[in-house]
Amino acid sequence: MPIFFWISGFLGKKIVSAGELKEYIIKKTERLLLPYFMWSGISFAANLLLGKIQGILSVEYAKSEFFEIFLYSRAVWFLVILYLTSVIAGLMEFVSAKAKCNRYLLLAGMWVVIAIEPYSKILCIYKMKWLFPFYIFGIAAKQYKIYDKTSTKVLTMAGVLFPILAIVFYREEYFQQYVVCSYNGLNSLIWGVGYYIISALSILLVMAISRGVENIKIGKAIAQFGQYSMEIYVIHMFFVKFLPLLPNGIIESSFLAGLYLGFYALIIVVFVFTLSKYVLNHFRIFRMSVGKL
Repeated sequence: MPIFFWISGFLGKKIVSAGELKEYIIKKTERLLLPYFMWSGISFAANLLLGKIQGILSVEYAKSEFFEIFLYSRAVWFLVILYLTSVIAGLMEFVSAKAKCNRYLLLAGMWVVIAIEPYSKILCIYKMKWLFPFYIFGIAAKQYKIYDKTSTKVLTMAGVLFPILAIVFYREEYFQQYVVCSYNGLNSLIWGVGYYIISALSILLVMAISRGVENIKIGKAIAQFGQYSMEIYVIHMFFVKFLPLLPNGIIESSFLAGLYLGFYALIIVVFVFTLSKYVLNHFRIFRMSVGKL
């Protein structure tokens, strides 16, 4: 998820006028907030249908599902958090241009304000505390041309380091505190900083892969999948419910489970890409639901 926020920051634009800010917010509303409500509605309807099939549908069940999906963003929290992050960052960019002050000081200050907010499940705000810095990193990477200036050797070394450090330094307790940006002491804070560094290495790994893909024949094919990342993200959740159907023999073997899930994920990506590009994309309401009006 940090990579998605980094890319969003990287692809953002500098806002210097009220007109640009208005246009920016309208576009983000169409591309992120509208799809959030539409897919949350689809998820809500699907859960009601599932409840009916399972014989547990009731008024209380419907109310519980409604609040979980719309108020606590259980279904597609990524869309609403990215929307809020983008709008806040856009406002800070506008203020920076008007007040002629450093954009990164304003963005960092806003992150501090977000980070000290008490833990809240409403709209999954606590996830923004964790992911907002990566959006700032993306803005900085674009301004200072990190991708162009960093050698392939350095990017590759960082990419090799990422999985090693991620495995060696993984601690469930500290990692959970990191993803909600809530630390209970200096020790956990140090671990949190470490996880931010490791996450940054994952971004450099993606840069290394991108640079490698540019020079191979399948690069254009991979780029095609990238154009349908929103579709893949929102539709894949309807397949996740089938994961519990794993045979016990596979569940008991982490190696076999890893192979199964990897293959399953590949099948989902290819299926959703094909379905979206050649069938669903012909319908305006579907294009609206993925922010492609």
